[in-house]
Amino acid sequence: MRRRIAKYGIILSPIYILPLLLEGTGYEYLIGIFTLIAIFGIVMVGYDLLKGYAGVFSVAQFAFFGIGAYCSALLTGRCGFPHILALIIGIALSLGVALFLGYSTLRLQFLYMAIATLAFGEIFYRILVGFPGVTGGAVGVHVPPFSILGYTFITDIQYYYLTWSIAVVGSVAAKNAVASGWGRVLKAQNTDPIAAGCMGIPVAKVTIHVFLISAAYASVAGSLYAHFQNFVVPHQFSLVLAMDLIFMLFMGGIQTIWGGFIGVTIFQILPEILEFLLDYRPFFSGIILVVILIFMPRGIAGILTRLWTDVLGKFKVVRKLILNASQTGAK
Repeated sequence: MRRRIAKYGIILSPIYILPLLLEGTGYEYLIGIFTLIAIFGIVMVGYDLLKGYAGVFSVAQFAFFGIGAYCSALLTGRCGFPHILALIIGIALSLGVALFLGYSTLRLQFLYMAIATLAFGEIFYRILVGFPGVTGGAVGVHVPPFSILGYTFITDIQYYYLTWSIAVVGSVAAKNAVASGWGRVLKAQNTDPIAAGCMGIPVAKVTIHVFLISAAYASVAGSLYAHFQNFVVPHQFSLVLAMDLIFMLFMGGIQTIWGGFIGVTIFQILPEILEFLLDYRPFFSGIILVVILIFMPRGIAGILTRLWTDVLGKFKVVRKLILNASQTGAK
């Protein structure tokens, strides 16, 4: 337990001291970027469970993200609901929709699943656009700052610590889940669902469960996103977002949990560096995604993991040789 606490402390300490290192020019702007990384990182954690570990290629994450955002926006901005209650209602609504969608597409595989969930996302987007009296249309809906137990998160630094704390808790929970028996079940059905079913694994039940969990992660992130941006408009939850989420997932790496944060970081920082290529962003994103799928199927996190494993293996070999040499010399 002490080793685990020390490990998490070393990994997480840069996150919490980063605001102290960024003080100076563009401080609030940089904090805002890293807050968005935390928000979309939460989506990636759920998406990695769904696609990376369970092998379910759903494209509906952007719709659940939008459901959470609009629930918080409408319930807090127009109806005066407590913010935490609006977030919980958004999760409940996302779970209900995910349950219906999961059972409806249960027998579909890969490309057909992707097309069906993509169609659902497009329907959701059309609802947002087609009912401006409810969703605000192109004008959007104003969202007040997030508040819980009388404490209101107003500044960017407050949102930074809020979103990253939730992202850390969600990531640790997912990491522990995939290391458990349930995680091994996910990997088994991802490798061969027919063989997993023959071994007594309830593949359909497990698929529904992971579908619901990923929808809950996306809904929580959507609520945080709405409060952070202070407004929501339909175009924020279009098919462009669906493609961006797929890009982030595969860029960072699947079956790693933390790889999604790498993909989100690259996706958020690259436009700042290559601002002159913003008009061609979909074109270059498509090319990069194809290259990643062909040459780096496990993403950047997969490469880093392999390098770390190689370095650790060589270190153990050298350590063993040194110990053997010292024992021989002693004799």
